[in-house]
Amino acid sequence: MQDESCMILDDDNVSQVSITPQEYGNLLDIQQEILALTAQEADTQVILDKLCSMAQALLPNSVASLMLTSPESGLMYQFK
Repeated sequence: MQDESCMILDDDNVSQVSITPQEYGNLLDIQQEILALTAQEADTQVILDKLCSMAQALLPNSVASLMLTSPESGLMYQFK
């Protein structure tokens, strides 16, 4: 039996959320900044720190973190 908190999404389980032009622009800014850093071959930590800080800036009092999966154990851990 599949845990409902980890279900695979399909078209029946996904709803669309409208965003404003300003929100759309903010998301594009994040995308462009992260792609630019990647193209410049910036350090991975710098890229991920920038991603979190830009995501946090979208919502006051929010905290962003990145979770990775360990190839050895398959368990998730917080990227530092």
